[in-house]
Amino acid sequence: MKCTKCNQDKKDLEFAVEKRRSDGSAVYRRECKKCRAEYARIRRKNNPEVDDRIKERMRQWHEQNPDASYTHNLTKNLKQYGLTINEYNEMVFRQGGRCASCGIIPAGVEKRGRMPRVIRLYVDHCHKTGRVRGLLCSGCNTGFGMLGDSVEKVEMLLRYAKKHEILSSSILAQ
Repeated sequence: MKCTKCNQDKKDLEFAVEKRRSDGSAVYRRECKKCRAEYARIRRKNNPEVDDRIKERMRQWHEQNPDASYTHNLTKNLKQYGLTINEYNEMVFRQGGRCASCGIIPAGVEKRGRMPRVIRLYVDHCHKTGRVRGLLCSGCNTGFGMLGDSVEKVEMLLRYAKKHEILSSSILAQ
């Protein structure tokens, strides 16, 4: 696709999905995410009072509608992977509500910033292809992402941990 702002040819993943057709295919925005973000940054810089009013209205709405807020945020997050809430819930069901990596069942609510956040499973995807792989807990998703989604780095870290586990065991045995 070609961005109407920067006139560069880019991959579909570099464009936000505007809406979904009844057959599930995507209709993409005409400007790439980078150009839209730059436009929004300039708009916020030039109109800080408007931005503050919008943020305050959003904060109030999220406080008054915690269930709808969770659904709204989840829907917004899933959109970037081309998933609906029903598809996400189906994945959760197929995985038995467990992290596809460590097997824990995330549950509860944690306080982050001003708003409580439902602890849930996160969509894991390949950063090269955009393909969804499964659902991970926050720790596994963050850890794998910090390692650059690299199987080699995961294996190196595992070897490192095993080596030091053996060293620790032998020191404790003495």
